[in-house]
Amino acid sequence: MDTVQANVTGKKAGADSASAPLTITIRRAQESSGLSRATINRLMWAGKLKSSTVGSRRLIEYASFVKALGLGQSSAA
Repeated sequence: MDTVQANVTGKKAGADSASAPLTITIRRAQESSGLSRATINRLMWAGKLKSSTVGSRRLIEYASFVKALGLGQSSAA
C-alpha cells in the first residue's frame, strides 16, 4: 500500500502529512489505486469517499481516499 500512497502524493511513503494534497481527481485516484471509475463512483455514492465539485470537476478528499483504501492503518501485529 505504500506504493499507492507514494503514487497519489508523488512523494515517498512516510513523508509528513502536512504536504499531502487536500483533494485528488478521480483520474489520479484511478491511476494510484488501480480501481475503476465505476468502483470509485460506487464508493462516493456509498459515502466512503467524500467528494466535492469545483466548477465541473469532481474532487475526492484525500483523507477519505486514504481511509477507504486502508492506507492510514498501521500493519503492526
